[in-house]
Amino acid sequence: MNNNRNNRSAPAKRQGGTSSNNTGINISYNTVCLVLCLAFALVNLRVFSLIITSNDTLKAKIAVPVISEEEQRKIDEQERIKKDIEENFITIPVSFDDTRRGNLILVNDTHEYSFDAISTVVADEQAITIPDSSDASYWVKSNYDLLKPNVLENIDRLLCDFAIENNNTDVMILDTFRSYEDQQRVLANKIEQLGEQQGRKIATNPGFSEHHTCLAIDLTLFNGKEYGEYDGQGIYKWITDNCKDYGFVIRYGSDKTDITGIDYEPWHLRYVGNEHAYYMTQNNLCLEEYITLLSQYTVDGQRLKFTDGDGNSYSVYSCVVGEEGGTVHVPRNGSYTLSGDNDGRIIVTCKTSY
Repeated sequence: MNNNRNNRSAPAKRQGGTSSNNTGINISYNTVCLVLCLAFALVNLRVFSLIITSNDTLKAKIAVPVISEEEQRKIDEQERIKKDIEENFITIPVSFDDTRRGNLILVNDTHEYSFDAISTVVADEQAITIPDSSDASYWVKSNYDLLKPNVLENIDRLLCDFAIENNNTDVMILDTFRSYEDQQRVLANKIEQLGEQQGRKIATNPGFSEHHTCLAIDLTLFNGKEYGEYDGQGIYKWITDNCKDYGFVIRYGSDKTDITGIDYEPWHLRYVGNEHAYYMTQNNLCLEEYITLLSQYTVDGQRLKFTDGDGNSYSVYSCVVGEEGGTVHVPRNGSYTLSGDNDGRIIVTCKTSY
């Protein structure tokens, strides 16, 4: 019995039993879990990315500065000016000497006249001698005196019209051009007559006188026998009131002595051109003030715009020119004039709506 039991065969193990099947189920389950975890992670990553992106976008929107209407207006104006320059202007080369010639040059105790400057684009006509008045409307002290042709033309018109309007022919052109040596003599005489301080209020140092320019005129009175002092009063106030229409200003006004450094001289006329004489007179500006004002206007910024008494419109701006020369913007079409200011700039005057 015992032998039989001992000989009894051990039960055979099942093939492909439960153990093998359980292992297969575990692998499938883990794989699914892994896939689900990866998918979940990807979803979370995407959601996180969207949150970050949305947050960055929100931050960007918040970070964009709010532009005021005034700031936007300035931006639009800058774009307009830039387009205007590109379409309506060209550049031309200029020399530094151009800044020292022209109707608007400033000559005073700090701005010396350059006798040897030769301009390249600024009109600089050769001065000519002054003939007697063709119809005896005024007197000329010396036919050897010199003026620029356009200055002579306009002073002739002014004095002839004065004679007609006032039935008076006793105004005389006393003094125009002075050389360096002439000015030395004038200054010495004034100092001798009036003393050092007062003499220098009437006569400037040689090299610093407007009379070097052939743009300045001193008037006096002469009736054919005797000389008289020209004070710009009475019937002669007509010249003071109307000289702007001929391109002249009273250079040394009574209310500008602290700026010009020169005492009131109603007899001293300075030619600057009709449009500039009009603006200076209307706004009570002496030449020092006007040149300072024009220095603030540029082609790519604000330009000075005005209309004269005849309805002509002007746009004026200045361009800085270095000692090595440079370029200035001028209208592509339309008329314009150029003048130096004797302070390192070219002043462009456009008779247009630019």
